[in-house]
Amino acid sequence: MGAEGTRRPGATVVLKASPRTVGETRVDLLHLLEDLRDAYPGALEETILTEIVANALDSGASRISIVSDPTTATFMAADDGSGMKRRELARYHDVAASTKTRGEGIGFAGVGIKLGLLVCEEVLTETRRGKTHVATRWHLASRHRAPWKWLPPPDLVGERGTAVRLKLRNALSPLVDTGFRRTTRGASTSR
Repeated sequence: MGAEGTRRPGATVVLKASPRTVGETRVDLLHLLEDLRDAYPGALEETILTEIVANALDSGASRISIVSDPTTATFMAADDGSGMKRRELARYHDVAASTKTRGEGIGFAGVGIKLGLLVCEEVLTETRRGKTHVATRWHLASRHRAPWKWLPPPDLVGERGTAVRLKLRNALSPLVDTGFRRTTRGASTSR
């Protein structure tokens, strides 16, 4: 090389990297969830409701109870399906992870309830299967983080099954509008 900043044509430049230089792939979780939302043909709220019902049916539920409260902006669905084991509930929080075998069931690859993070302050999930009775609270904290934690089950499910309670950001969400639930195909409501 000649003067600093110039090099001979054809010269090889070797950059030395520190052994401590390690990269990590980051995921813009908010952007990913928005892209997933846009892949569904209907409104986001309809997609969330459809996925909750599909997951309940996939778990063998014979009863799905849906309750909403516009005064507290909460929506809850509880089923009497098979419930989840603790490790299944932990994995349920991983984006694009599913406990289902591809091509089986009607839920969409473990994506549906994750979309709830876009419209909720928090997603509470409780499940009971055999002696396992656990619950988690989950929320989108930033573009890149959606932390969840274990908490004592609030007794939203009976002998077995899963309940999902959404604390919505918008008190006017269609999920708390009984007219929306009555007109959404496949939804069963109870008050």
